[in-house]
Amino acid sequence: MSVGVADIDDQLAAAVEALRAAEAAPDDPDLRGRFVDQAAALAGHGWDTFDAALPLLGEQDAVRRSAAIQILGRLGEAERTMAQTVCDALIAVAAEEVDDGVIDTLAVSAHQAGLTVGAASNLLLRTPPLRRMGAYHLAMVVSSAPEDESIRKVLRIATDDPDPEVRRWAELGLETAEED
Repeated sequence: MSVGVADIDDQLAAAVEALRAAEAAPDDPDLRGRFVDQAAALAGHGWDTFDAALPLLGEQDAVRRSAAIQILGRLGEAERTMAQTVCDALIAVAAEEVDDGVIDTLAVSAHQAGLTVGAASNLLLRTPPLRRMGAYHLAMVVSSAPEDESIRKVLRIATDDPDPEVRRWAELGLETAEED
């Protein structure tokens, strides 16, 4: 059954409000669960959700941006044929993002959407938010593939990054790989 654009917009607005409530009461797992359920439902609507969420990426309100980013991450995960497009949109937004919480959300969502190792490595050569995004993804990948020396080499280089968050993710990835 096809869902109309107005229905998607209504679902998106409800998801934003659910995230706002969850962030106001971070110890309430039911509120977070409500957002997760709404985001998962929206991910099932493919391009309609992408088209509706995309304008929210430019909003002034960090919660609205964060909700759209998380929904797009779930969309890229659910619809693998859309993963590259989703990752490209998230990377474009990350290049200009200044809010640390939103940057972290971008990193997690790009990883969830299927950011490639090559793209993550290239991000380490760019602006601080993009470097953080790349380091997070490589740290997550190396935790499941600790024997991948090429990823470990890139993470070792990233431990010298001037951004402490990039260094933190690179060090965490290397520590996790050493434990395995």
